[in-house]
Amino acid sequence: MPKIILEKILVYVDLDKSDDFSIQHGVEIGLFSKKELNLLHIVDNKNPNSLFLEKAQTLMKEMVNTISANFPIKVNGYVLEGNKFKLINSVADRIGAAIVVFEMNEFQKLDKQTLKLINSSRVPYIIVKQKMLERSYKNIVFPIDPSVETKEKVLWAIFFSVHYNTVIHILYAKNPDKPIDPELHKNLIYTRKTFNNFDVNFRIHELEGSCWDIHKMSLDFAHKTEAGLIIIMMTKHYGLFDYILGPHEKKFMDTNTIPVMCINSREDLYVPCI
Repeated sequence: MPKIILEKILVYVDLDKSDDFSIQHGVEIGLFSKKELNLLHIVDNKNPNSLFLEKAQTLMKEMVNTISANFPIKVNGYVLEGNKFKLINSVADRIGAAIVVFEMNEFQKLDKQTLKLINSSRVPYIIVKQKMLERSYKNIVFPIDPSVETKEKVLWAIFFSVHYNTVIHILYAKNPDKPIDPELHKNLIYTRKTFNNFDVNFRIHELEGSCWDIHKMSLDFAHKTEAGLIIIMMTKHYGLFDYILGPHEKKFMDTNTIPVMCINSREDLYVPCI
């Protein structure tokens, strides 16, 4: 079966909001990667606060025209009726999206519906909660743990480096009284070698602590460096504590306002890194 070449960006937008931060990120990614931007709004007839279909279509047309007039980027707009948690991923698959950009309220926690939405996606989600910083992707935080899946983030870091001249900050944690975890060491060697092969501008930072706590520890670092994105892997297999306390990505995003790229471990994806 031939691979599907994913060359588009899908942005879910709330047309009744005056400021939609997801559009800012979508436009920025579209500009530097030269990918087609696709805006999607879903009218939920069961929600009394939802826009009427005709009003949503009018607003979407105006938004597409505004973006087209101000940025050298191809833009499409879609308005559908239904449940966004059931439709977004199917639209992403149908149009061949490489990335889905999805906005959450600054104080909103990662609920079960949104977590399921991200987990069931073939392509990464970028979750945004705040207004985009100037040169937002200049610094990207890239935490590494001992899991095998963490290697799958590497090509997406290369994607941003190639198109945006990003500085990738590789973070790993080590107990000063113990040798580095063998699997973590392998992941670090692999990441460094791959980045060197693609001339990625990267820096390695060793933090003190448990290697499995690196995602939580990366938040302080991301704020200090004014990072515009943190790249993480979603939990592939839930254990007992994941069901009871929630997976690490939920705890991570519940206390974080920096944009997060959430990647599911898959073997059938094409990453448009070059």
